[in-house]
Amino acid sequence: MNYQLLHLRDPSQSTFAGLLAAISRTTGVSTWGIFPGLFGLGTNELYWVVMAGEDYDPGLGEGIEIVQRTTLLPTIRPTIHEARHRAGVYVYRWFEVDPEHVDEVVKLSGEAWETFEGGFDTEIQGLFVVAPEMSVGQVKCRMLLVTWYQNLTVWQDSRTPDEQAKQRFVARQALLDSAVPIATRLVLSGEGTHV
Repeated sequence: MNYQLLHLRDPSQSTFAGLLAAISRTTGVSTWGIFPGLFGLGTNELYWVVMAGEDYDPGLGEGIEIVQRTTLLPTIRPTIHEARHRAGVYVYRWFEVDPEHVDEVVKLSGEAWETFEGGFDTEIQGLFVVAPEMSVGQVKCRMLLVTWYQNLTVWQDSRTPDEQAKQRFVARQALLDSAVPIATRLVLSGEGTHV
């Protein structure tokens, strides 16, 4: 199952209400989730993640900008391909890593989650590899980790995991060139265009 992350912007408004309206008119695709930003995205932007191949055309209409379209290939999560449904904070953490370290990043992540998730009210939603771009000479691989936290207090508390998880996270961090987190929330079913 491939995923598409569509980073959308509505330059005609200061909120994401127009984006929700445009998404609600689309057909023929399964939505994994619609995620406006808490920190890191503009108030008139959001991430719309769909379960579709890279040829999916959302047909959002005039005025809606697709800032970036990213094809995501799941690694060890998600294991169930269905829409997200829990209120809370969804942190998108973008990684850059040398291609030869991708498997080790995946392995260390999975091992760390064994105790990390049990220690906090949190759940890993997905760890993805970004499909290779067609640019010549690409030497870095991009990855995306999506983690659900009950709230920002849980996110803050999770900065000090148990020793086993901490060791694996430190080892994983040593393999990364950079990591950029963006905090979002999930638009829940029935929320409509009222923001």
